[in-house]
Amino acid sequence: MYTANKRQRKQIIFFRFILYVVPFAIALVALGWFVFLRDDSNSASFTKAGTEVATVSPKTTDFVNEYFKITLPSTWVFLGRQNPFSNQLYYEYQNKQKDYDNRWLRVYVDIFPGDYAITRLLPLTVSNNHLVLGDLSDDCNTFTGAPLANNSQGLSGSWAAKWRNINFTCDLSRQQTVGTASLEEGYGVTIKSKNNTAHKYFFVYIDHNIHPDYTLLSNVVKSFETK
Repeated sequence: MYTANKRQRKQIIFFRFILYVVPFAIALVALGWFVFLRDDSNSASFTKAGTEVATVSPKTTDFVNEYFKITLPSTWVFLGRQNPFSNQLYYEYQNKQKDYDNRWLRVYVDIFPGDYAITRLLPLTVSNNHLVLGDLSDDCNTFTGAPLANNSQGLSGSWAAKWRNINFTCDLSRQQTVGTASLEEGYGVTIKSKNNTAHKYFFVYIDHNIHPDYTLLSNVVKSFETK
């Protein structure tokens, strides 16, 4: 009888081992594989064969006037056609989203200062009446040339600078202002409209946010179309 009970207890221990220890070991191995060995490139994407993965695009708004059309995020609004000085005529836009309303875009048409002081330069070239982007410069405070005196904006902290062989005026006040220019024409880039009239366009992006987003200007320039 003692031998039979002993054999029975061994069987119970064995079954308990199978019931508790083996599943735990399997789960532990599976967890280790998931964390360390799984290849994400081969993981399932949960999409049907032959279909594309759905992506959510941010909402945008097209702004159209008699000269051009641009596309901005839907939180932006048009502030109007501004002519504060005789040498400045621009269309102004602002982000009205909370905590991001310290961002402005200005598109100058034909009338703008030739020595407008900026912090960064975005080079442009024209190809078949479309704008092609160059490389955005770093803060021009790091590569200035000689100081400038009596510029049209009256800024004492303005210096001559050059990026990708394009001369421009550097603003040492660190206002986070990006401007566009081409090697051939400087600030004003000439583009013909559909009715074959030509105008010069100068883009200025001002971003006082603690985290400036310079990609916005690039996206606007890519969306630019003449009327």
